[in-house]
Amino acid sequence: MFEAIVGHSFVLHLLRRVLVTERVSHAYLFLGPSGVGKAKIARAFASAVVGVGERAQPNSHPDLREIHPQGSSLRLNQVRELNMDALLAPALAQRKVYILHNVEALTPEAANSFLTMLEEPPVSSHFILLADRPSIFGTITSRCQVLRFGFLTVPETVQVLERVCPQTTGLEAAARLSFGSPGEAMRSLEPEAGERQREMATLAQCIMRLSGAEKLHWMARLDEKKDDLHAYVTFLAFWMRDVLCLKLALRECLVLPYREEIEAQARSLELHVITSRLLHLQELLTRWNPSTNKRLVLDQLFLALK
Repeated sequence: MFEAIVGHSFVLHLLRRVLVTERVSHAYLFLGPSGVGKAKIARAFASAVVGVGERAQPNSHPDLREIHPQGSSLRLNQVRELNMDALLAPALAQRKVYILHNVEALTPEAANSFLTMLEEPPVSSHFILLADRPSIFGTITSRCQVLRFGFLTVPETVQVLERVCPQTTGLEAAARLSFGSPGEAMRSLEPEAGERQREMATLAQCIMRLSGAEKLHWMARLDEKKDDLHAYVTFLAFWMRDVLCLKLALRECLVLPYREEIEAQARSLELHVITSRLLHLQELLTRWNPSTNKRLVLDQLFLALK
């Protein structure tokens, strides 16, 4: 069990102990960054709890179900269906397990409905909740055993990429740029990712000296790419982090490959300006959730980074 998992040794130790002692909690919350392997570990753990092989796919076994958001939200109708199904006895196994993705996307109505299930869960039903960000209803978090996931190391990320990527070049650079998220690293290796990153770097170089007309131009371009807006803000945060590293003479900590451009910005900006911009970008990312108003993010982004 878990032999194919890379990293997260502490979490895996806890889950193995649960399986050995057979003291399975009614609900777990797997909380951590996107793309670090939470879903893969959840599927392996759920398969072990149900008593089927790791190759069993959720929704292909009647006692192992996986629930994704509809659009940008986990909706009331989905939770009502889950609640009704959870009250039924397992079809084949002794236990049944539900994996819920992106529980930070629960609507208030869906969260309230799910809370009633967590307060008095059926003995044979167990829930694994996955969340990339901690913006979850506190009443739900308090009824779960929370397992926190961190980023992988660069060598661990490269190890994952070597298993799943057809290409063999650029893996370490992608691992560093992803800060230890194999999922993000794989996205950065997609053919269209290079062009997008070049556009991000162009924006990062000039964003603090744009004229009013140029800001409107960039806002219009990013407004057309709302699905990628989180990636743009994340890249800007990485860029400003590297600017701060160069300002503090920490060259060995750089992540992005645009050293000359970043060094020029580090020379031209005061330390307090760099830290202020970085904190603002981090705040935007921390508050991000599926219902975030993308237009408001654009306004805040260009207003603060002037």
